[in-house]
Amino acid sequence: MNNLFSSMSRRGRHRPSNSSDDTDRLSFAGSIPNTPPTLPAQPPVPQPPLPPGDGRDTLSGGEYARRCRTLMTLLKDLRALGADTVFDLPKIVVIGNQSAGKSSLIEAVTGINVPRDSGTCTRCPMECSMSSDTTSWSCTISLRSGTSTSVPPTSPRVLRSTRGASIASASSTASAGVTPTPARASTGVRNITTQSFGPTITDKSQVELWLRRAQGAILSTDADKSQWLNKSAEEIRQAIQNKTGMRDFTEDTIVVDIQDPTATDLSFVDLPGLISNADPGSIDLIKNLVRQHVAGENTLILVTIPASDDIQNHGAVVLAKEADGNGDRTIVVLTKPDSLGPGDTGLQETWRQTFKNRNVPENKNYLRHGYYCVQLPNDQQRQQGLTAHTLPDYLGVTWPWSEFAGQGRFGVTNLVKNVSALLVQMIEANLPALRAAIELALRQCVNRLGQLPPVVSHDNEMASILLMVNAFLRELEAASSGESHKSLAQDCRRRYRELRDEVEGTCPKFQRNGIDDNTYDIPAVRKVIDECTGWELPGIIPYDAYKTLIKRFLAGWKDPVQNCFEDVHVSFSDFVAALANKHFSGFSHLNAFVLNHIRLELQSSKSTAQISVLKLLDIEKQPPFSQRGDFGEEQEKWMRTYWSHFFPHESDRWYRTKDEIHVMATVRTYFKFAFERFADTVLLMQEQDLVKSLRPKLEEALYKEVTDLSATPSGLKRLLAEDEAIARERDDLTSRKERMMDIRNRLNMYGTV
Repeated sequence: MNNLFSSMSRRGRHRPSNSSDDTDRLSFAGSIPNTPPTLPAQPPVPQPPLPPGDGRDTLSGGEYARRCRTLMTLLKDLRALGADTVFDLPKIVVIGNQSAGKSSLIEAVTGINVPRDSGTCTRCPMECSMSSDTTSWSCTISLRSGTSTSVPPTSPRVLRSTRGASIASASSTASAGVTPTPARASTGVRNITTQSFGPTITDKSQVELWLRRAQGAILSTDADKSQWLNKSAEEIRQAIQNKTGMRDFTEDTIVVDIQDPTATDLSFVDLPGLISNADPGSIDLIKNLVRQHVAGENTLILVTIPASDDIQNHGAVVLAKEADGNGDRTIVVLTKPDSLGPGDTGLQETWRQTFKNRNVPENKNYLRHGYYCVQLPNDQQRQQGLTAHTLPDYLGVTWPWSEFAGQGRFGVTNLVKNVSALLVQMIEANLPALRAAIELALRQCVNRLGQLPPVVSHDNEMASILLMVNAFLRELEAASSGESHKSLAQDCRRRYRELRDEVEGTCPKFQRNGIDDNTYDIPAVRKVIDECTGWELPGIIPYDAYKTLIKRFLAGWKDPVQNCFEDVHVSFSDFVAALANKHFSGFSHLNAFVLNHIRLELQSSKSTAQISVLKLLDIEKQPPFSQRGDFGEEQEKWMRTYWSHFFPHESDRWYRTKDEIHVMATVRTYFKFAFERFADTVLLMQEQDLVKSLRPKLEEALYKEVTDLSATPSGLKRLLAEDEAIARERDDLTSRKERMMDIRNRLNMYGTV
């Protein structure tokens, strides 16, 4: 298909210019094209097959019409269930500058009168749904506060006004986590409150007043909206003008539901007109409101622009281009065609070329779904009782519009039936992706609920607490022994290896030339021997010479051991605290209770372990001793090593320095055995006194404290009080899960229709 509406254009060429197809008669039943308009370009969503049609089907009758009504009802129900918190539901958004004729267009489309005043009148979004699945006309109005693009489920609470009207309120909190969809990623939504406002209206003449009341109520900062149920139009005007307790504009939405047996099923959002003569805050609010609503890839943007305006500089067109640069989902509706006078030849030619070349993508004003032009009554004509369907045919007899008569581009009827068909196709095309998004959101809810702390029974508080404590202690014991949470053991082993390397680094070095305090050559060792010599017999090496060198390297062990001890204590403390948070985080009082005992017992264990480590260091400082049977063998090995090192070519000189070589070999041998003994012992001691001792000590302390608290049931009850944040999240997730299931059930119901 070369263009969305090419089939309509071909069928319209042979119609007379004054054909009813091109008038502004507001009849919502009429013939539709053989093939409805195609879906806007959305790569993630495959286009559906075009509905069957031979030119005799209509939007108000036939199988295709029944499907249209069913899909529109489905969309309305899905929006009411909050499906657009997880998916970019298809919608139509009407935007335009102030005084662009948007209100007149809304009246012509819906058949109702909307409030009209000089200056700015529309001060909030209005979501309008029309359904033909009824036998009589009626209208209901609701207020939606805390607006997002979704309508959460509600359970109305009815309040009666003095005139028999009612106002119903209910609130629903949508989840903060959203799920990306093929069209976009939904953002978090705020708390949303929907209130049914006023009675079911059966008299069209009453709609305008009730819309005024609804707008006054939604602009009011007073939470009590029932006071607006009885106000007159003049009272509302004065309240808005005086700005006492009133906002100039709001993102909150008036929801209008019209049941009309003659209507074309349609749903759209009418946004406040763009303004330039208000305070910057209001101007930015409206612009941001428009940007928010037109951002979704499943949104058709209906831009109203007077024929006398320059399309390139029109504010609403600029915002539409920001969101839809390729023009795939933008439709321009020209209003006030009679505003072009005979002298406006430039604009006349511009619009002539735009309509003429609307199917040419190279056209700078090209839009995939093209342009429409509607003739609507002005204020004087409305006062004369004229409506859109009783106006004389202006477009069919006035150039340049008459050049395009019969091509399905003029009149509200053509506009409504074609955008309705577009919306229907978008709904149908998005159903598979919507089902997938709902299933994903449902799984995420279930998974997250499973991650929350279990709901505990308050029938036996002590048993519930002890069950949780036992589960925590079992996991702590398994982690302490390395059976689980192996990263804890791996971190500790890594730190013990570092300690081993640091202690090994204190080993004295015996070399030809001494260069630091821990490196000795033969003269340096001789000096130690001489300094330690007393009344020993000739040829006897003083024992103190060995002890002096051994004490020197032992002095370097304390700091590395203390640092390792602190690191292991911090690492283990962090692990135990994290484990406690995992088990008790849903119960802030119980978590604090357990963490306090963990802190006390860890401090006790640290003191015990620290005493043991210091004692081990003191033991090593005692007179050197070893029962190793291979001590002599190791000593001989080091003597040969040092002989060959110091006298590689003078084998006869070693005898003169045999005492120094013997001291070197003995000290080096002792270091090896003492270092290995100490490195293993300090590891086992820290693990036993600091890590493995915590579980039994903590078990005893917690059981004793819980038993003592059982004498005062209020104490146990306080420990089991669920954290407020967890309780709120559980409620939100449960509500969201139920909402997703309701949406899934509603989608399944559509599959059986």
